Amino acid sequence: MFGPDPQTNASAKWQTPLAGLVNRTLDYFFPDGIIIEQTCERPTTVMCNTDQLSFKGYMHRWLATTTQLAPFLADPIMAALRSSAAGAAKSCNPDGTCCFRWTTGAYDGKTGAGQQMSALAALVSLLVTQESVSGPLTESSGGTSKADRGAGNHAPALPGAPPPITMGDRVGAGILTTFLVASLLAGMWWMLRD
Repeated sequence: MFGPDPQTNASAKWQTPLAGLVNRTLDYFFPDGIIIEQTCERPTTVMCNTDQLSFKGYMHRWLATTTQLAPFLADPIMAALRSSAAGAAKSCNPDGTCCFRWTTGAYDGKTGAGQQMSALAALVSLLVTQESVSGPLTESSGGTSKADRGAGNHAPALPGAPPPITMGDRVGAGILTTFLVASLLAGMWWMLRD
């Protein structure tokens, strides 16, 4: 399909395995240009669990991000994303309700949150080609996450020591204990009487 681009600044050490991984991903999950969840989507039936119904969307987003991080892979990835997004769009009703099977060219009646998220992600992944869309932020390009090595190491402040036990506390505990024992014995007597 494609291989490393010697014109980029990326190291060939990473280009070759990355190109192989993307080639295999596109061959396996996009066999006819439209993504298929190979583990559970069969020609006549869908056996996917709730999680698997959203996996197509994740794949679309990750591949779109890959085009930003490794531009030498953009052409074949975008070709697959475009044809797959077209399949996703055909699986939707005019009201925006989308289904799971994108290879049928029609709405199959099986909809849910995972199917909706995947179809939306497929369509949104095409926006990665817009000039206003930049790659993921890093520490040097505007990422704002700051590490805190000491997070979780500080014990929370505990309330002060409990007040001392008074004679009133002891009397109250004795009365409560006596009442509970008497209630228990009365209940046992009531259940065992003829």
